[in-house]
Amino acid sequence: TQQKHGKELADFLKLDYEYYLDKGISGTSIDKRDEMIRLLEDIKKGKISAFYAYDQDRVERDTSFWLEFCSIIIANNVRYFENTREIDLTEPSNAMSTTMKSAFSAYYAAQTSKAVKNSIKRNAERGKVRGILPYGYTKDEEGFVIKHEEQAKIVAKIYDWSLSGLGTYTISNILNNDGVPTTFNEFEGVIKRKADKYTEEREFKKSEVRWRGNVIYDMIKNESYKGIKRVGNIIVSIPAIVSEEKWDKAVSNLEKNKKNVFLISFVDLFIFEIFQILKENKK
Repeated sequence: TQQKHGKELADFLKLDYEYYLDKGISGTSIDKRDEMIRLLEDIKKGKISAFYAYDQDRVERDTSFWLEFCSIIIANNVRYFENTREIDLTEPSNAMSTTMKSAFSAYYAAQTSKAVKNSIKRNAERGKVRGILPYGYTKDEEGFVIKHEEQAKIVAKIYDWSLSGLGTYTISNILNNDGVPTTFNEFEGVIKRKADKYTEEREFKKSEVRWRGNVIYDMIKNESYKGIKRVGNIIVSIPAIVSEEKWDKAVSNLEKNKKNVFLISFVDLFIFEIFQILKENKK
């Protein structure tokens, strides 16, 4: 709706337009709002002559940032539109009313955040955990963490395989070859991932996400599987899938398995080279 209204205004003003979207990020902080930072830079570069927001709280919920935003808008002669009307931020009465609105938004955001944190703390103390659970767990009808029986069996196998000396990438290949579904396979849509910091972000269908070595590595080191779930500074007891002793052994064994993977890879490469030489000699 916000994008639709912004486009309609741009068409009415006979202006080209561009969307700056910080999806799912709170307006209480500028630090993680990459698109807002890009917007401010484009204003300073003179690329923008008019700005539209559905409501002021879509711009910010932090009064100090609002004052900085207004100074940048005014300094660069950018017209400010909120919903269906233009607001002259140089007008003292508008400056006062928008600053008061910002203060109320910041207060509301702070109160909401406090209430949410208290709720999370109370639930955690009772054994309820919000958000996505690790592979191997689900919730009962009352919201308490329980084992996902089928997934828990896979988790137990992963620890056994790791303790037998298999590396995390070998384990991921076994799971992929056996067609074991990942957590993402249950959902629709896409996820965005980078192979590393040097490559571009790519989209993958959730239904096609496969097991990877680094995922197995993180799973083995996850304290949840020995029955510990941390929520802030609160430790919640949840059903353990492996004993604490097995968890400790598997974690300490990870580095050793890394060396095994390197050795196996080296042997495989050596055998491949011999095979190539024999092939050439046969010719």
